Amino acid sequence: MAEKKKSKTKASKKKSRKPVKAKPEAAKVESKPMVVKVSKINLIIAVAVIAIVAFGAFLMFGPGIDRGKGTSSASIEGGDTVEVSYVGTYTNGTVFDEGEFGFVVGSQQLIPCFEQAVIGMKAGETKDVSCPPDSAYGNYNTTKLQELPRVDVIDREIGTDLEALSQYTEDEIVEGAELTVLGVEWPMTVVSIDGNNITLRHEPVLNSLYIPMSGPAIMILQLDEQSITMRVELEVGDQLRLAEGIGTVTEVREETFIVDTNHPMAGKTLNFEITILNLTEYVETENEGGDEATVEEQEEAEEIIVTPVGETTNVFKGRAGAEICTEGGKPVVYEFYTTTCPHCTWVKDSFTEVMQEYIDEGKIVAYQWALDKNDDALTEEAETEVPDDAIAVYTDFNSRGSVPTFVFGCKYYRIGSGYERVDNGKELEKQEFRQLLDMIIEEAGGQ
Repeated sequence: MAEKKKSKTKASKKKSRKPVKAKPEAAKVESKPMVVKVSKINLIIAVAVIAIVAFGAFLMFGPGIDRGKGTSSASIEGGDTVEVSYVGTYTNGTVFDEGEFGFVVGSQQLIPCFEQAVIGMKAGETKDVSCPPDSAYGNYNTTKLQELPRVDVIDREIGTDLEALSQYTEDEIVEGAELTVLGVEWPMTVVSIDGNNITLRHEPVLNSLYIPMSGPAIMILQLDEQSITMRVELEVGDQLRLAEGIGTVTEVREETFIVDTNHPMAGKTLNFEITILNLTEYVETENEGGDEATVEEQEEAEEIIVTPVGETTNVFKGRAGAEICTEGGKPVVYEFYTTTCPHCTWVKDSFTEVMQEYIDEGKIVAYQWALDKNDDALTEEAETEVPDDAIAVYTDFNSRGSVPTFVFGCKYYRIGSGYERVDNGKELEKQEFRQLLDMIIEEAGGQ
């Protein structure tokens, strides 16, 4: 594999990083969605509100992968790669979405009804299909409605240690100093320092509204020497990421709110008009005559399958013999995503957390490019263009342009989320990301 270029926008200077909610070994998420205890510093960070996304992205559990050779007029079978256009309507005829995308038949990337419908179709053919809830997004489950508190009370003073605090502030840490702490919307005062132990004091303003970088606003209701009472400000329709998944706020009360963690399409019958735009049959790597594959086919077939850490939808693969690309001697990692892709949203924070951990330790260089915003989510700055060398990496490892796409060291890659369907999926994602990072760090050291 050809050597990858270094990023034009980042090799020359160090950029500040966006706040990371938690270091994996110490984070503890409370049952209430508004407070996250970060490292040993117990910082208050509001839960993220996620923008409502188009149904077209919901349709797919993961993006399509091009792995065939040549087009055909044959009937579609499992393993074939197809490109389709579709129009989705409710039973009353209302169009909820339409678009085009590609996928591999049998890869379980779509709702079951949609994927089964294309089997047997041919290029140019159109079919109407009706998908009942049990073959789409399931029946509506009333147990997934939760009433959660809007109001929380926290201690005015908290304890931490010097090492942990220094990761979240650039200010000088001395007694009496007022600090700007990453992830906290108000100042904090250093009350005392006893060796490595530090006591901090929250300094919000009573009756003030604080708006975090991401997430709902926080109103300070009461303030005394011992505690702070605050309320999260929500609106009907806001979406929150909870332990159970993404939930939609359906009712806001004075001290509580109701959130629905059912899929937005749960309980709905969905109708699709599907047209097959192109069919690429799956072809084995041997020639028709049974001879050995060509050099090009052999190279394509020589992929490394990275052993997953659990039951997964999409696995990491690697290119045999490829060298790890580096910047300043550190392996380079990429995520390419869009802000409207629900699978990207689901996995984004897990990627951010692990990458920031390794960046802080000086082990890697990482980029998290939002392709629809031309912005790297791992920096404070708002970029306006994705560098050409990053685009080259993206198209090299994913010619179809689907998201999310992960590329580790220009050698290992995965298209789609891996563990979105399992209960502890986010922890498995982080475990697998760390496994890949340790692999490329070790390989880069031996080059």
